[in-house]
Amino acid sequence: MLARRESGGSVPMRILVLGGTRFFGLHLVHRLAAEGHRVTVLTRGLTPAPLPPSVERLVGDRRQAASLREAVGSRTWDVVIDNIGFTAEESRLAVDVFAGRTERFLFTSTAAVYACLEDIVNPYREEDTDRLPERARARQDPQLAYGFGKLEAERVLQQAYQERGFPITILRLPIVIGPRDHTLRAYSYWVRIKDRAPLILPDGGRVDWRFIYSGDVVRAFIRLLEEERSIGHVYNIAQEEIVSVREFVKLSAEILGIEVEIVDIPLQWLRAQRIDPVFSPYSIPRSWILDISKAQRELGWRSTPWREWMRASIEWFEREYHGPPPENYARRAEELQLIERWRRMTMA
Repeated sequence: MLARRESGGSVPMRILVLGGTRFFGLHLVHRLAAEGHRVTVLTRGLTPAPLPPSVERLVGDRRQAASLREAVGSRTWDVVIDNIGFTAEESRLAVDVFAGRTERFLFTSTAAVYACLEDIVNPYREEDTDRLPERARARQDPQLAYGFGKLEAERVLQQAYQERGFPITILRLPIVIGPRDHTLRAYSYWVRIKDRAPLILPDGGRVDWRFIYSGDVVRAFIRLLEEERSIGHVYNIAQEEIVSVREFVKLSAEILGIEVEIVDIPLQWLRAQRIDPVFSPYSIPRSWILDISKAQRELGWRSTPWREWMRASIEWFEREYHGPPPENYARRAEELQLIERWRRMTMA
Protein backbone atom coordinates (compact mmCIF):
# COMPACT_ATOMS: atom_id res chain seq x y z
CA MET A 1 0.00 0.00 0.00
CA LEU A 2 1.18 3.52 -0.71
CA ALA A 3 2.30 5.65 2.21
CA ARG A 4 -0.57 7.72 3.58
CA ARG A 5 -0.33 11.49 3.60
CA GLU A 6 -1.05 13.44 6.76
CA SER A 7 -4.72 14.38 7.04
CA GLY A 8 -5.85 17.97 7.34
CA GLY A 9 -3.40 19.32 4.79
CA SER A 10 -4.08 21.03 1.50
CA VAL A 11 -1.42 19.25 -0.53
CA PRO A 12 -2.62 18.62 -4.11
CA MET A 13 -3.64 15.03 -4.64
CA ARG A 14 -3.47 12.75 -7.66
CA ILE A 15 -7.09 11.78 -8.29
CA LEU A 16 -8.52 9.43 -10.89
CA VAL A 17 -12.24 9.79 -11.64
CA LEU A 18 -13.96 6.91 -13.40
CA GLY A 19 -16.81 8.60 -15.21
CA GLY A 20 -16.55 12.37 -14.92
CA THR A 21 -17.97 13.79 -18.12
CA ARG A 22 -21.54 14.67 -17.17
CA PHE A 23 -23.82 15.80 -14.35
CA PHE A 24 -22.30 15.70 -10.85
CA GLY A 25 -19.24 13.80 -12.08
CA LEU A 26 -18.32 16.71 -14.35
CA HIS A 27 -19.09 19.18 -11.55
CA LEU A 28 -16.77 17.20 -9.27
CA VAL A 29 -13.94 17.20 -11.80
CA HIS A 30 -14.19 20.99 -12.16
CA ARG A 31 -14.19 21.45 -8.39
CA LEU A 32 -11.19 19.17 -7.86
CA ALA A 33 -9.24 20.93 -10.60
CA ALA A 34 -10.14 24.35 -9.19
CA GLU A 35 -8.76 23.28 -5.81
CA GLY A 36 -5.43 22.44 -7.43
CA HIS A 37 -5.61 18.66 -7.49
CA ARG A 38 -4.02 16.69 -10.34
CA VAL A 39 -7.11 15.17 -11.89
CA THR A 40 -7.33 12.39 -14.44
CA VAL A 41 -10.63 11.26 -15.96
CA LEU A 42 -11.12 7.82 -17.51
CA THR A 43 -13.99 7.42 -19.98
CA ARG A 44 -14.74 5.52 -23.15
CA GLY A 45 -14.37 8.78 -25.06
CA LEU A 46 -17.96 8.77 -26.28
CA THR A 47 -19.29 11.81 -24.42
CA PRO A 48 -17.97 15.27 -25.31
CA ALA A 49 -17.36 17.17 -22.09
CA PRO A 50 -16.00 20.63 -21.22
CA LEU A 51 -13.18 19.40 -18.99
CA PRO A 52 -10.80 21.96 -17.48
CA PRO A 53 -7.52 22.33 -19.44
CA SER A 54 -5.51 20.93 -16.53
CA VAL A 55 -7.43 17.64 -16.48
CA GLU A 56 -5.86 14.62 -18.15
CA ARG A 57 -8.19 12.34 -20.08
CA LEU A 58 -7.61 8.60 -20.43
CA VAL A 59 -9.65 6.58 -22.90
CA GLY A 60 -10.64 3.10 -21.81
CA ASP A 61 -13.61 0.94 -20.94
CA ARG A 62 -13.96 0.63 -17.19
CA ARG A 63 -15.95 -2.61 -17.68
CA GLN A 64 -13.31 -4.42 -19.77
CA ALA A 65 -10.23 -5.73 -17.98
CA ALA A 66 -7.78 -5.40 -20.88
CA SER A 67 -8.99 -1.91 -21.78
CA LEU A 68 -8.86 -0.65 -18.19
CA ARG A 69 -5.42 -2.11 -17.52
CA GLU A 70 -4.02 -0.65 -20.72
CA ALA A 71 -5.47 2.78 -19.97
CA VAL A 72 -4.10 3.10 -16.43
CA GLY A 73 -0.82 1.29 -17.05
CA SER A 74 1.36 1.11 -13.93
CA ARG A 75 0.31 4.47 -12.51
CA THR A 76 -0.77 5.15 -8.94
CA TRP A 77 -3.21 7.66 -7.46
CA ASP A 78 -3.92 9.06 -4.02
CA VAL A 79 -7.65 8.69 -4.63
CA VAL A 80 -9.79 6.81 -7.14
CA ILE A 81 -13.44 7.86 -7.43
CA ASP A 82 -15.69 5.31 -9.15
CA ASN A 83 -18.94 6.82 -10.43
CA ILE A 84 -19.65 4.09 -12.98
CA GLY A 85 -19.32 0.76 -11.21
CA PHE A 86 -22.59 -1.14 -11.45
CA THR A 87 -21.91 -4.85 -10.89
CA ALA A 88 -19.96 -7.29 -8.74
CA GLU A 89 -17.75 -8.14 -11.70
CA GLU A 90 -16.86 -4.49 -12.22
CA SER A 91 -15.99 -4.12 -8.54
CA ARG A 92 -13.77 -7.21 -8.68
CA LEU A 93 -11.97 -5.69 -11.64
CA ALA A 94 -11.48 -2.42 -9.75
CA VAL A 95 -10.01 -4.25 -6.77
CA ASP A 96 -7.66 -6.27 -9.00
CA VAL A 97 -6.46 -3.18 -10.87
CA PHE A 98 -6.22 -0.63 -8.05
CA ALA A 99 -5.25 -2.67 -4.98
CA GLY A 100 -1.94 -1.30 -3.70
CA ARG A 101 -2.13 1.59 -6.17
CA THR A 102 -4.45 4.00 -4.37
CA GLU A 103 -4.80 5.23 -0.80
CA ARG A 104 -8.56 5.74 -1.11
CA PHE A 105 -11.32 4.24 -3.27
CA LEU A 106 -14.57 6.19 -3.15
CA PHE A 107 -17.53 4.34 -4.64
CA THR A 108 -20.76 6.00 -5.74
CA SER A 109 -23.68 3.76 -4.86
CA THR A 110 -27.42 4.31 -4.64
CA ALA A 111 -30.38 4.32 -2.29
CA ALA A 112 -31.91 1.80 -4.70
CA VAL A 113 -30.09 -0.94 -2.79
CA TYR A 114 -32.73 -0.62 -0.06
CA ALA A 115 -35.49 -1.59 -2.48
CA CYS A 116 -33.93 -5.06 -2.64
CA LEU A 117 -34.54 -5.77 1.06
CA GLU A 118 -37.42 -7.45 2.86
CA ASP A 119 -39.29 -5.56 5.61
CA ILE A 120 -37.43 -2.31 4.99
CA VAL A 121 -38.79 0.58 7.08
CA ASN A 122 -38.23 4.33 6.71
CA PRO A 123 -35.83 5.90 7.37
CA TYR A 124 -33.37 3.58 5.64
CA ARG A 125 -30.12 3.04 7.55
CA GLU A 126 -26.75 1.92 6.26
CA GLU A 127 -26.78 -1.26 8.36
CA ASP A 128 -30.09 -2.39 6.86
CA THR A 129 -28.24 -4.10 4.01
CA ASP A 130 -26.38 -6.24 6.55
CA ARG A 131 -29.28 -7.16 8.83
CA LEU A 132 -32.26 -7.59 6.47
CA PRO A 133 -32.77 -10.44 3.97
CA GLU A 134 -33.28 -9.86 0.28
CA ARG A 135 -36.84 -9.74 -0.97
CA ALA A 136 -38.15 -13.08 -2.18
CA ARG A 137 -37.95 -13.44 -5.96
CA ALA A 138 -36.77 -9.85 -6.21
CA ARG A 139 -33.80 -10.83 -8.37
CA GLN A 140 -36.25 -11.73 -11.12
CA ASP A 141 -37.74 -8.22 -11.04
CA PRO A 142 -36.15 -6.13 -13.83
CA GLN A 143 -37.07 -2.94 -11.97
CA LEU A 144 -34.68 -3.95 -9.19
CA ALA A 145 -31.77 -4.91 -11.44
CA TYR A 146 -29.96 -1.60 -10.93
CA GLY A 147 -30.25 -1.77 -7.14
CA PHE A 148 -29.15 -5.41 -7.00
CA GLY A 149 -26.20 -4.69 -9.24
CA LYS A 150 -25.04 -1.89 -6.96
CA LEU A 151 -25.65 -3.97 -3.83
CA GLU A 152 -23.51 -6.80 -5.16
CA ALA A 153 -20.84 -4.32 -6.26
CA GLU A 154 -20.78 -2.93 -2.72
CA ARG A 155 -20.43 -6.40 -1.21
CA VAL A 156 -17.38 -7.20 -3.33
CA LEU A 157 -15.73 -3.97 -2.20
CA GLN A 158 -16.59 -4.58 1.45
CA GLN A 159 -15.14 -8.08 1.26
CA ALA A 160 -11.96 -6.67 -0.30
CA TYR A 161 -11.69 -4.20 2.57
CA GLN A 162 -12.18 -6.92 5.19
CA GLU A 163 -9.81 -9.43 3.59
CA ARG A 164 -7.23 -7.23 1.89
CA GLY A 165 -7.55 -3.79 3.43
CA PHE A 166 -8.74 -2.28 0.15
CA PRO A 167 -9.45 1.32 1.26
CA ILE A 168 -13.09 1.78 0.31
CA THR A 169 -15.69 4.35 1.26
CA ILE A 170 -19.20 3.92 -0.15
CA LEU A 171 -21.68 6.76 -0.68
CA ARG A 172 -25.34 5.87 -1.12
CA LEU A 173 -27.19 8.62 -2.95
CA PRO A 174 -30.92 9.16 -3.48
CA ILE A 175 -32.25 10.94 -6.58
CA VAL A 176 -29.76 13.67 -7.49
CA ILE A 177 -31.08 16.99 -8.83
CA GLY A 178 -29.16 19.96 -10.18
CA PRO A 179 -27.62 21.66 -13.22
CA ARG A 180 -26.67 19.38 -16.13
CA ASP A 181 -29.02 16.63 -14.93
CA HIS A 182 -29.17 14.48 -18.06
CA THR A 183 -31.94 12.27 -16.65
CA LEU A 184 -34.39 15.20 -17.01
CA ARG A 185 -36.55 13.74 -14.25
CA ALA A 186 -36.94 17.00 -12.37
CA TYR A 187 -37.16 18.92 -15.63
CA SER A 188 -40.09 16.74 -16.69
CA TYR A 189 -42.13 18.41 -13.93
CA TRP A 190 -40.84 21.87 -14.77
CA VAL A 191 -41.69 21.62 -18.47
CA ARG A 192 -45.23 20.55 -17.58
CA ILE A 193 -45.62 23.46 -15.20
CA LYS A 194 -44.43 25.80 -17.94
CA ASP A 195 -46.99 24.56 -20.48
CA ARG A 196 -49.65 25.70 -17.95
CA ALA A 197 -51.87 22.64 -18.49
CA PRO A 198 -53.00 20.48 -15.54
CA LEU A 199 -50.40 18.20 -14.00
CA ILE A 200 -51.21 14.71 -12.69
CA LEU A 201 -49.76 13.65 -9.35
CA PRO A 202 -50.51 10.01 -8.53
CA ASP A 203 -51.91 9.78 -4.99
CA GLY A 204 -51.74 13.56 -4.85
CA GLY A 205 -47.94 13.58 -4.71
CA ARG A 206 -47.92 12.69 -1.02
CA VAL A 207 -44.89 10.39 -1.21
CA ASP A 208 -42.00 11.83 0.81
CA TRP A 209 -38.37 12.02 -0.32
CA ARG A 210 -34.95 13.11 0.74
CA PHE A 211 -33.36 14.21 -2.53
CA ILE A 212 -29.82 15.53 -2.87
CA TYR A 213 -28.43 18.52 -4.72
CA SER A 214 -25.64 17.72 -7.19
CA GLY A 215 -23.48 20.40 -5.61
CA ASP A 216 -23.84 18.63 -2.27
CA VAL A 217 -22.70 15.35 -3.81
CA VAL A 218 -19.52 17.17 -4.81
CA ARG A 219 -19.17 18.60 -1.30
CA ALA A 220 -19.47 15.09 0.14
CA PHE A 221 -16.64 13.80 -2.03
CA ILE A 222 -14.45 16.77 -1.14
CA ARG A 223 -15.12 16.17 2.55
CA LEU A 224 -14.09 12.51 2.23
CA LEU A 225 -10.84 13.05 0.32
CA GLU A 226 -8.62 13.08 3.38
CA GLU A 227 -11.05 11.75 6.00
CA GLU A 228 -9.31 8.47 6.72
CA ARG A 229 -11.80 7.62 9.47
CA SER A 230 -14.33 6.96 6.70
CA ILE A 231 -12.34 4.05 5.24
CA GLY A 232 -14.40 0.87 5.37
CA HIS A 233 -17.63 2.77 5.96
CA VAL A 234 -20.90 3.27 4.08
CA TYR A 235 -22.69 6.63 4.24
CA ASN A 236 -26.15 7.75 3.23
CA ILE A 237 -25.78 11.25 1.79
CA ALA A 238 -28.97 13.26 1.27
CA GLN A 239 -30.63 16.57 2.04
CA GLU A 240 -31.78 17.25 5.58
CA GLU A 241 -35.34 18.25 4.65
CA ILE A 242 -38.03 15.66 4.00
CA VAL A 243 -40.32 16.87 1.21
CA SER A 244 -43.26 15.41 -0.67
CA VAL A 245 -43.60 15.28 -4.43
CA ARG A 246 -46.48 17.73 -4.05
CA GLU A 247 -44.24 20.18 -2.17
CA PHE A 248 -41.58 19.72 -4.86
CA VAL A 249 -44.09 20.64 -7.59
CA LYS A 250 -45.51 23.60 -5.66
CA LEU A 251 -42.08 25.06 -4.93
CA SER A 252 -41.08 24.55 -8.56
CA ALA A 253 -44.17 26.47 -9.69
CA GLU A 254 -43.45 29.23 -7.18
CA ILE A 255 -39.89 29.63 -8.47
CA LEU A 256 -41.13 29.64 -12.08
CA GLY A 257 -43.79 32.20 -11.18
CA ILE A 258 -46.63 30.03 -12.52
CA GLU A 259 -49.78 28.84 -10.79
CA VAL A 260 -49.97 25.08 -11.24
CA GLU A 261 -53.15 23.00 -11.35
CA ILE A 262 -52.52 19.65 -9.68
CA VAL A 263 -54.84 16.74 -10.44
CA ASP A 264 -54.87 13.96 -7.84
CA ILE A 265 -55.40 10.50 -9.32
CA PRO A 266 -54.91 7.32 -7.24
CA LEU A 267 -51.87 5.31 -8.26
CA GLN A 268 -53.87 2.12 -7.76
CA TRP A 269 -56.46 3.29 -10.31
CA LEU A 270 -53.76 4.19 -12.83
CA ARG A 271 -52.22 0.74 -12.52
CA ALA A 272 -55.62 -0.92 -12.82
CA GLN A 273 -55.99 0.90 -16.14
CA ARG A 274 -52.50 -0.37 -17.12
CA ILE A 275 -51.20 3.19 -17.14
CA ASP A 276 -47.54 3.56 -16.23
CA PRO A 277 -47.21 6.96 -14.49
CA VAL A 278 -43.95 7.86 -16.21
CA PHE A 279 -45.20 11.45 -16.36
CA SER A 280 -44.43 11.72 -12.62
CA PRO A 281 -41.10 9.94 -12.11
CA TYR A 282 -40.93 10.74 -8.39
CA SER A 283 -44.32 9.12 -7.70
CA ILE A 284 -43.62 5.66 -6.31
CA PRO A 285 -45.71 3.43 -4.02
CA ARG A 286 -43.90 4.42 -0.80
CA SER A 287 -41.84 7.22 0.72
CA TRP A 288 -38.07 7.03 0.26
CA ILE A 289 -36.21 8.57 3.17
CA LEU A 290 -32.55 7.98 3.98
CA ASP A 291 -31.29 8.20 7.55
CA ILE A 292 -28.35 10.62 7.33
CA SER A 293 -27.48 10.68 11.04
CA LYS A 294 -24.24 8.72 10.53
CA ALA A 295 -22.94 11.26 8.00
CA GLN A 296 -24.04 14.10 10.27
CA ARG A 297 -22.31 12.54 13.26
CA GLU A 298 -19.07 11.35 11.63
CA LEU A 299 -18.62 13.80 8.77
CA GLY A 300 -20.36 16.88 10.11
CA TRP A 301 -22.74 16.62 7.14
CA ARG A 302 -24.97 19.62 6.41
CA SER A 303 -26.89 20.01 3.17
CA THR A 304 -27.61 23.12 1.15
CA PRO A 305 -31.10 24.44 2.04
CA TRP A 306 -33.70 22.87 -0.23
CA ARG A 307 -35.30 26.09 -1.45
CA GLU A 308 -31.87 27.51 -2.29
CA TRP A 309 -30.70 24.64 -4.48
CA MET A 310 -34.09 24.22 -6.13
CA ARG A 311 -33.94 27.82 -7.29
CA ALA A 312 -30.36 27.41 -8.52
CA SER A 313 -31.28 24.25 -10.44
CA ILE A 314 -34.40 25.68 -12.09
CA GLU A 315 -32.62 28.89 -13.02
CA TRP A 316 -29.80 26.89 -14.63
CA PHE A 317 -32.26 24.92 -16.78
CA GLU A 318 -34.13 28.10 -17.72
CA ARG A 319 -30.90 29.76 -18.74
CA GLU A 320 -28.75 26.95 -20.14
CA TYR A 321 -30.81 23.96 -21.24
CA HIS A 322 -31.69 24.01 -24.94
CA GLY A 323 -32.04 20.29 -25.59
CA PRO A 324 -35.11 18.20 -26.39
CA PRO A 325 -37.93 17.72 -23.87
CA PRO A 326 -37.90 14.61 -21.67
CA GLU A 327 -39.00 11.38 -23.35
CA ASN A 328 -41.94 11.17 -20.97
CA TYR A 329 -43.28 14.47 -22.36
CA ALA A 330 -43.95 12.99 -25.81
CA ARG A 331 -47.39 11.73 -24.72
CA ARG A 332 -48.44 14.88 -22.92
CA ALA A 333 -51.67 15.08 -24.94
CA GLU A 334 -52.64 11.63 -23.66
CA GLU A 335 -52.10 12.81 -20.08
CA LEU A 336 -54.58 15.62 -20.64
CA GLN A 337 -57.07 13.16 -22.13
CA LEU A 338 -56.58 10.97 -19.07
CA ILE A 339 -57.40 13.93 -16.84
CA GLU A 340 -60.65 14.53 -18.70
CA ARG A 341 -61.50 10.85 -18.46
CA TRP A 342 -60.85 10.84 -14.72
CA ARG A 343 -62.93 13.96 -14.18
CA ARG A 344 -65.88 12.56 -16.11
CA MET A 345 -65.73 9.33 -14.14
CA THR A 346 -65.53 11.00 -10.74
CA MET A 347 -68.29 13.49 -11.57
CA ALA A 348 -70.71 10.83 -12.85
